Formats: sequence, C-alpha cells, structure tokens
Amino acid sequence: MLKFIGSRILSKTLAYNKTHNVLLKMCWSFCLIFLFVGCSQNTAPLKKQHLCLNLGQEPVSLDPRLARNVKDLTLIRHLFEGLYREDASGNPQPAIAQYVEISNDLLTYTFTLKKTNWSDGTPLTAHDFFYAWKKVLDPQFASDYSQILFPIKNAKRARLDKGSIEEVGITVLDDYTLQVILESPTPYFLNLISFPTYFPINKAFEEKSPNWLNPSGKIDATSFICNGPFQIVNFYPGNHIHFIRNPNYWDREAVHLDSIEFTLITDHVTENYLYEKGKLDWLGQPISHPISTEAMEKYQKEGILQSFPVAGTFWINFNTQCFPFNHLKLRKAFSYAISRKDLIDHVLQGGQQVALSLIPPTMQLSDHPYFIDENITYAQVLFKEALKELGLTRDVLPPIIFTFGISPRNKKIAELLQRQWEEGLGVTIILEGCEYGYYREKVRLGKFQIGNGEWIGDFNDPITFLELFKTKDPALNPSGWEDEDYIHLLDLSNTTIDQEERKRLLKEAEEILMKGMPISPLYYYSFDYVKPAHVQDVILLPTGIPDYKRAKIQY
Repeated sequence: MLKFIGSRILSKTLAYNKTHNVLLKMCWSFCLIFLFVGCSQNTAPLKKQHLCLNLGQEPVSLDPRLARNVKDLTLIRHLFEGLYREDASGNPQPAIAQYVEISNDLLTYTFTLKKTNWSDGTPLTAHDFFYAWKKVLDPQFASDYSQILFPIKNAKRARLDKGSIEEVGITVLDDYTLQVILESPTPYFLNLISFPTYFPINKAFEEKSPNWLNPSGKIDATSFICNGPFQIVNFYPGNHIHFIRNPNYWDREAVHLDSIEFTLITDHVTENYLYEKGKLDWLGQPISHPISTEAMEKYQKEGILQSFPVAGTFWINFNTQCFPFNHLKLRKAFSYAISRKDLIDHVLQGGQQVALSLIPPTMQLSDHPYFIDENITYAQVLFKEALKELGLTRDVLPPIIFTFGISPRNKKIAELLQRQWEEGLGVTIILEGCEYGYYREKVRLGKFQIGNGEWIGDFNDPITFLELFKTKDPALNPSGWEDEDYIHLLDLSNTTIDQEERKRLLKEAEEILMKGMPISPLYYYSFDYVKPAHVQDVILLPTGIPDYKRAKIQY
C-alpha cells in the first residue's frame, strides 16, 4: 500500500510542477528507503540467516531455456539445478546426476539420476530433462542459447528445422537414466550441461499450466515449480523477489540461508545509502550496479574494496569488411597505440587487468602476450606503412568513426581512446554513442568502423571465447573476420581426446586470431564489491555468477 500511495503522490506532483524534479527524486528515494526499512522489520525473525541483496532491475525471464544475462542466470541457478553444478573453480560436479558412464569414443554419455523431487514434492525424472532440452531445440521456441545444445547429435539440424526432433541424440532409458549421443567428442560437455539451458523443467506442471513462467501478477511457491536450493515465496514486479530455502532440495543440508530477498532498486544513490545503513548485504557486482567512481575511491581508502577476476574480456571490434580497417597494418597500428594501463588506472579504477590476448587469465592458453601495450613507436611505423600501401596521406585520411553502446563506462573508454589515437597517430576520431538496441542493429548491418565488444564466458573453457570468431555471424563476430585455418583448428580441437593436444590446437587458433587482429583486447574483467564481514562463503564463479548455496550469516 505504501508503494501505491508513494507512486500516486509522485505522479500527481509531477503533473503539478515539473520544476521540482530533483526534489521529487530525493523524495522518491526516501520513500523507497522507508519501504525497504519496513520490509526489513517485517522479516526480522529471518534476520539470522537472511541475505538482503539488490538486483537493480527486474529479471527479463526466469525460464532456464530463455535467460541469458548475468542477473537472470544468477536467480535461475538458485531456483533450478541440472545434472551437474559448477564448483568454486568452475569445474563441473555431479548434482542431479548420481554418476555418468562415458563411452571409450567419448560420444555416448549415460547419466544415472539421483531420486530427487521438485519443490512441490513430485519426483524429478529423466523425462523432465528430455522435455526441456527438446523444447529448446524446437524451431518455434525463442531460445537465444539453443546453440549450446548443438554438440548433441542432430540437435542443430532439428533447431534449424532440417531434421526431426525425434532424431536428436537424447533418449530416456528409464525414469532415472538419460542417454546422450554427441556429434563428435566434446571434451567440455560436462561444463556445458552445468549451464541453465540444460536445466530440467517440470513437464507435467508445464503441460497443465503452459504460462507458468510468464504469469500476470505475482509469482509464488504454488505457481512456480523448481528444483534448486531455493524457491520463490513471492515476486512483486517493481518491488522485490523473495526466496526461501527449498525444503525438497536434495542437498538441503548444505544450504544455510533461510531466505534471500532481492530488491529492485534502480537508483544508485539509494542503493549506496541502504548499504551504508546496513540494510543491504552487498554493494557492487556481479549482482547489482557497478560501484560509482566516488564510492570506489572511498572504499579503497578504507581498505574494504574487494575485486574478483572474472572470465571476461572487453575489446575493440574493427570492421574488417570496410575501409580502412580492411587493412591489417592499420588495425595493428590502432591496437598498439592504446595504453591499456592508462585506461585501467584513470578510467576503470578497479581490479581489471591489461588484456593482451582474447582468453582471460582464468583459462589462459599462452604464457606470453601476443603484443606489447602502448607500443606507440611501432604503431606509428605501421600507420605510415598502411597509409602508403593504401595510397593515402595522413591529411586525406577521412575521420574515423568510433561507434559504441552508450553507458557511462563506454563513454569514458571511448573518450580516452579518442585522445590516445588522435595524439599518437594524428587522426581525427568522431565518437558516436548509440542506445544499445540501435547500436546492435548498426553492428548487425556492418554500419560501423570501430565498435566495442565484450564477452563473459558461458562456462570454464577457452572454446566459449574462440567459437565467437569461427564464423562471420554479426551477432557474435561483428568484425566480419574469418579464417579457414582458424576454423580447422577449432574443429580439430573438438575431435581430439588428448587434452594437451587440444590445448595446443586452441593456442594455435588464438595466435591466428591475434595475428589477424580483427579485435583489440583492452582489459580482463574483475568484479568490484564491498560486503559486511558477517556475510560468508559466497562463491563467485569464474564466469561471474555468484553462488549463495553455501553462503551464511555469521557474526
């Protein structure tokens, strides 16, 4: 009721006098704080093992088959669980699977399932996995991550509507035995099945209530059936999401928290205030907004800022299909002229690391960098050679347009690179910041010269990065670069059984990519955050997903 009254007053006042926007924003933030305090008081009995977090925005989807952003995936990994679950090092460990038998040719995986239950107490069987996976491969189903199932025999053909779904290599041998046949040996297959797209869905419940994951109004424990360590008590859009420990979870003894409350506060100032007042148990990534520069400086001085390296890389895309970045030496000149250290020290100011390769340190392939940071002398030599080979002079080279998805971080990065390129190479750089939807469309159509790109690994294996550049698919590889030797090496890596040989093949592939320089890596991700000392045993996975399964409150 308080939220409704606050909204009504705010709307009425805005109509009355638009000149009071700043004051109203402060008032609205106060209302949110007051509401949050009231909520905290109402949940006081749960305080001992109750975690309060701010999600910062509503989830787009809680369907494991549809979700793709970090926040949605975080919620889903606590509501659902697959055959395997990643440990703290990102290695897959049996979860719903009791054990797996793998054939000598690495093509057939036979999973024996534990006897576990859904949150409503009904048995979870192999049929639930079979149902969920085949739904993902239905050409009419809107899953953005269907390709993660493509190692399964005939899965890609089914998804592209070139073969029958019945031909896909997934078979239920009995209620607790699931057999999977692959197209070719896939050494990282157990990593793949730890990803939410491989999670089960309660077949009987979905057939009875087909819109259960997209209901109108609030979600509660009776309308949302899951199998993970937690379950939803309620979800009020625009307000909060409340989880409690799932009493039917197979490993419930390992779960210490009684409940987790996710608020949906979008305002950074309000979020920071609530953390300072002890009403939030975490500030910063990965669960919520990045900490502001001012707050980061404060927490650094206090010695409480923490950084966690993540399997993610931020880079610059060069459009290799259009002038002038269809010229290799020009791409290298622009890449070598960048001071990545300057970017980290003066713009990002967190725990990021200079990136001199695509693959982040958490899954590193090479012991040596592929180029030198801020190699300005060599950059100028390459730039002059490129101009000569293009039949141009510096004076007649048209301005270069740097297009990027607009955000405070991206804008600061673009401004720094603009200065470095203009000072180091004597070129003119025009910045074009775009709303993300428009930016993605421009990139998809190839209407850019330089753009920004980034990726956080879906699972703990270098292939999750290298596969991005296997084809010219603009959704994943807007640079338009393609190389037959690179493709061949990746294909070979998927068929070899020898892990050292596979690593060698992937390393060679990365070398080819870096020599071709369709991208210029800038930095490796880290997530910066602060938390109170009583919040313990939160696991941050290498892929950037927080795991609260074993978290606890201990004073």
